Amino acid sequence: MNRNLKAWIDSVYHEPFNLFTNNCWHKSRKIIRKARELGLEAKLVVCIVFFRVKFLHNLPVVSLHFYSVIEGKNRKYFYVDVAFDPETEKRICHNEEFKVLLERKIW
Repeated sequence: MNRNLKAWIDSVYHEPFNLFTNNCWHKSRKIIRKARELGLEAKLVVCIVFFRVKFLHNLPVVSLHFYSVIEGKNRKYFYVDVAFDPETEKRICHNEEFKVLLERKIW
């Protein structure tokens, strides 16, 4: 994957999470826009996920979630999930702890 894109993804990952203004939908769309500017194929994926909220005594939650898929060289795909920033991951759950129940590429 392109170095510029990796740096961009890292900066988006570190942006503070906000349920209404900077959530998985917003962050994924930013990454897709940047990937397409760099000439890469990128898709938005919507899914239903299951995860446990740490600060609520591991309360189980089922939620709508978005992430991006970027096509790299030799048709290798990169799944980019940056919903929560590092501080939010400590309180709620790590991005890689989402268990996908159902997914669909939409854009």
